Amino acid sequence: MTVPGGTALMMLIYVRNTNGTAVADVRFQDLLDDSATGFTYTASSIKQTPNDGTAPADTASNATILAATTIAQTDAVGAPDDFASITDTNANGKLDALTVGAVTGQANQSLTFQANKTFAIVFSVAKN
Repeated sequence: MTVPGGTALMMLIYVRNTNGTAVADVRFQDLLDDSATGFTYTASSIKQTPNDGTAPADTASNATILAATTIAQTDAVGAPDDFASITDTNANGKLDALTVGAVTGQANQSLTFQANKTFAIVFSVAKN
């Protein structure tokens, strides 16, 4: 898909736990292309779904999952209650490395979520 420069977009990343037991120490990463033809992260835009009994079901639609991503996260690594953070990995001043969970080198809170639930992160970017 091609979008014009300056277009605002939302990125939704989710993990479905289709097992009958909770999963512990969930970790994932997303590296944004922050080149001249890539994207610019919108500061303070990370939100997550609940990771308790109110989280979307593992059968939830994309629209339901997106609607449930309401819990704001800070961009900073190691914020006391955050499960996600974003840093600049190539020293160009642009935040480009999103991590979720206790990822080595960019540790957030350890993430556990319940059986038959979906955990999601949404954040905003602009097309360069």
